Amino acid sequence: IYADNLFADDFNGDGLQDLLLLNGGFQYLQKLEESEDLLLLNSKSGFKMKSLGQQMSSAAAASIDVDNDNKNELVVFPFGEIGAYGKPANGMIYNFNTDHFTYNKELSSGLNLMGMCNAMVLNLSADGKAGEIILAPPFGALKTFLKTSTSNTLTRSIHPKLSKVGGLWQDIKLVDVDLDGDLDIVACNIGENNRLKNLSEGRLFIFVSDFDNNDRVDIIYCMEKNGKHYPIHLKDELLMQMPKLKKKSLKYEDYANISIEELFGDKMSAYKYEVNEWRSGVFINDNDKDYTFRAFPKEVQYSEMKTVCAIDLNNDMYPDLILGGNQYEAKPELGINAASYGAVLINDQKGHYKFLSPKESGFFEKGEIRDILAVDLKDGKYVLIFKNNDAASAYKVN
Repeated sequence: IYADNLFADDFNGDGLQDLLLLNGGFQYLQKLEESEDLLLLNSKSGFKMKSLGQQMSSAAAASIDVDNDNKNELVVFPFGEIGAYGKPANGMIYNFNTDHFTYNKELSSGLNLMGMCNAMVLNLSADGKAGEIILAPPFGALKTFLKTSTSNTLTRSIHPKLSKVGGLWQDIKLVDVDLDGDLDIVACNIGENNRLKNLSEGRLFIFVSDFDNNDRVDIIYCMEKNGKHYPIHLKDELLMQMPKLKKKSLKYEDYANISIEELFGDKMSAYKYEVNEWRSGVFINDNDKDYTFRAFPKEVQYSEMKTVCAIDLNNDMYPDLILGGNQYEAKPELGINAASYGAVLINDQKGHYKFLSPKESGFFEKGEIRDILAVDLKDGKYVLIFKNNDAASAYKVN
């Protein structure tokens, strides 16, 4: 059994935790039965497995009363469209019936072409009747969907300031960093020490379409100059991706000065995303009306951050943060993003953060960190570090 993510809940109300196995990622180039999410219903005799029956690349799930009937529905958010990375995908909503989930097309309509999702958090009221669902896409601005006590569907909500901050988001967590009673969004980004930022001069535009009409979706990264967009890919790389461009007989000198609009025509049809913020940081909640971005110290921006853990390290009641990341696999022309040994940030009790060096914090971790958890054990508080292709490690908080 393969899964990219797990979601645990008591779906049938028998007091036992059931599991949902989410088949995210892009290991499948087309829709297959293997790409269906799997429900594992728990019982005293073990788990009983059933498929959800919908073929999608899933990133996250939540149990929410979408239609206000006092019964929770299962909402599954897409990592992306199978075989078409970069193309907006549909979210799906299911009703639970005795021992299985049934896809609800009508309820799901509000999530059609909702986009892509690397991470998801819920900012709901205590009774779960109202609030927002916040999604972190792999590129572009964070997205929010509104749940109200009067509407029977989830609807897209727009926050003007939040919608203008486009990143390459890796993870998000909800933390009340300034203890003002509302939840802020701590966001992990890829940092400023990378070729994409340099090649795009700080503003990266991503175009997604079947540019050469071969029934395969292409992604082109561009920089912008005087209203035109110029590919930052090497010529040979782009021609390998789209061999039909060889018919244009472009010389290297010509390719260096040709825009995507000139290559494919001003009326080309493509999804367009903008990345204008590379730093990890926190979106401060402005009374649940909008969010203002506040970047972390420069030491955090040296590398790609993949995960963050909120924990009070100095017993002042304010949440401090531990971040980790690094990315060892990359195209040669872009290079790896691995200049971090983890980052410990101390809250100044106003929601601003100070970076502690490894010598000051005692935290020093090589490798590709993918999750950080804080746990309370009998002999004290611990921080657990989980990595790709490496052993987990633990730190005791003094």
